[in-house]
Parts: sequence; structure tokens; C-alpha cells
Amino acid sequence: MWSRSMNCGYCGASIEEDGTGMPSTWMRETILEQQGEWSIRLLRDSDRLKCVLKLRALLGFDIKAAGALIKGSCSVIWSGTQVECNWLASHLKELGVEIVIERATQTS
Repeated sequence: MWSRSMNCGYCGASIEEDGTGMPSTWMRETILEQQGEWSIRLLRDSDRLKCVLKLRALLGFDIKAAGALIKGSCSVIWSGTQVECNWLASHLKELGVEIVIERATQTS
């Protein structure tokens, strides 16, 4: 789940917004700038196929992107915001996939 809240000190206007799943591109970039990038890392390579199939269903990967993840040798299967990683991890853990969420980059 993500949210944002803004108040204008000049005119008093307020904006509040929230949602589940993936935020808009500009909001995601702002979150990554402020909070850094996080990654989901597989602990067992044998979980790769079912993990990628679930990510494809949740995120709408095309078959080419999914194929690249399946064939990949890196244990990191997703990088993004911490909230995205937590959301995806909750779905992956339902499948019995063993993963770790870890910080990929520090904030500036």
C-alpha cells in the first residue's frame, strides 16, 4: 500500500491519495530517491519458475521479460521500493518461496 499527502502553506489546498499495488511512475521515482532501492533475493534457485510466474501475473510482465528472469543467474528477482518488495513478498511467501528483502542502495 502507498500513500501521499500534500498541504500548500500558501493557499491551504490539500491532496491525499493512496492505493495498493504499484504507484505511478513519478511517485515511484520520488520514493526511490527518498528511501533508496530494495531487492527481493531468492534463497533457492529451484523457486525461480514459480516466483517469476507469480510476478508476471501480478505485474503483467511480457513473456520476453519473464523468460529473461527465468534464465537469469542472479538471485535478485525484483528491485524497487521497499513497499513494492513487501507487497510482492507477501504473495511469494504464499507459494512457499524462500526470499530475503534487502536494501540495494542507500538514500542520498
